[in-house]
Amino acid sequence: MPSLKAIAREVGGVTILDVNDPIALGESSTLFGIRELTGNDRTKIILNLRDVSAIGSAGIGELVRAYILVKSRGGEIEVAEPDEKSS
Repeated sequence: MPSLKAIAREVGGVTILDVNDPIALGESSTLFGIRELTGNDRTKIILNLRDVSAIGSAGIGELVRAYILVKSRGGEIEVAEPDEKSS
């Protein structure tokens, strides 16, 4: 399985993380770079999941962990363009 990749870009004060490849256990807060982003006061985040081919139950847990981390630092996080096949 290829490792998860996320590319960050800024648009109007919001960080958009373009994510691809399956989302699995242990990947959201580390490879997305969310801890680093929130540590640098970048707390408005959109996870663009357009190119994610699969999200398993462990991946859902990782998305929840990312949500909790961002919210605990006073931020906002949203998911954009999830594919209905990513289940």
